[in-house]
Amino acid sequence: MSRTVFLGEPTARARHLHQAALDGILAQVETLRPGVKCSEVSQAFQRAFK
Repeated sequence: MSRTVFLGEPTARARHLHQAALDGILAQVETLRPGVKCSEVSQAFQRAFK
């Protein structure tokens, strides 16, 4: 679970990190289906950061 809240205007780095986390979460969601191992879902998140 992830919650991101910005107080004031986020820096470019903060926006970049937020987008990277969102990309990772979306990659996990795309991977989820019956029979997929948790390790595969985790790897999808990690690949999104590379």
